[in-house]
Amino acid sequence: MKGSRVLKRFKNMQRIAMSVVLLVVSVAVFAQYPPAPNSLEKYKKIDVTTQVLQYKLKFKLNYKQKDYYEDDRIVQIGKQFVKDYSGIIFYFDSLKIVNDNKGLPSPSIPHPVFNYEMFNDFKLGVSKLKYRMDLNGGAICYTAQLPKLNWTFVSDSTNVVLDYTCNLARTHFAGRDYNVWYAVDVPLPYGPYKFYGLPGLIMKVEESTGLYIWEITSMQNVVQPIYEYTYEAEQKSSEIEAIKAITRLRKNPIRFLEQMGRHTYIKGTDGRFRPSTSIPNIPDQEYEPLEKY
Repeated sequence: MKGSRVLKRFKNMQRIAMSVVLLVVSVAVFAQYPPAPNSLEKYKKIDVTTQVLQYKLKFKLNYKQKDYYEDDRIVQIGKQFVKDYSGIIFYFDSLKIVNDNKGLPSPSIPHPVFNYEMFNDFKLGVSKLKYRMDLNGGAICYTAQLPKLNWTFVSDSTNVVLDYTCNLARTHFAGRDYNVWYAVDVPLPYGPYKFYGLPGLIMKVEESTGLYIWEITSMQNVVQPIYEYTYEAEQKSSEIEAIKAITRLRKNPIRFLEQMGRHTYIKGTDGRFRPSTSIPNIPDQEYEPLEKY
């Protein structure tokens, strides 16, 4: 499917989902925007957990970004799937249900998060991903092959994470180098995102330049359902076209939202609001994706 066709179908679905959405931002700050809370009314149970982990993710979208964005990642380990999703997005999605029932407006997610939700099937080597687009942009759904990670073990390095003594391993994945700390006392080969295959639970992951850092904050042996939710304006895509769309969004959210049919207004230094379409040059932002292709 061509990128233009993906974008066109997104626009058509947005016209159904909403009529007009106004975005007001400062012309001096073309920041990233979090996704809007979404309904959790449509779902199906796909698995049951044996363990539930929580990681703190700190990340930057480019090397010039001074402060980290943060997200709370929930990793549900099931019999077939390992689901990794944003606890912050899920909290605001859940709050939307309560507020909708009371006829109250739903608060917005206060800061950018890691928009990915994924269902990893390590037996089949496949990951099903849903990327929650900024604001009310729906979700891009696609399937990707899980990487075959080659590990180099560093015998003379240890670290303590969550009171567990951890050993160090290194790997190269999708154009980036990682230091990964794992606990042999927790005999699970899993971790956050697409990291797996070590002789112990992955406790901390550090990208070599510091752009992405995961660190475990809690683990529980608990039985609970693993759900797959269907979000408003979901769009299926190939992996290649999904990555292209996400890259365009991250590089220039304003222009991407315009292409989706949004009425976007920019607040200038004089305090006046102008349609973003009247501003000829909105520069692209630098963007360093987690996976470099």
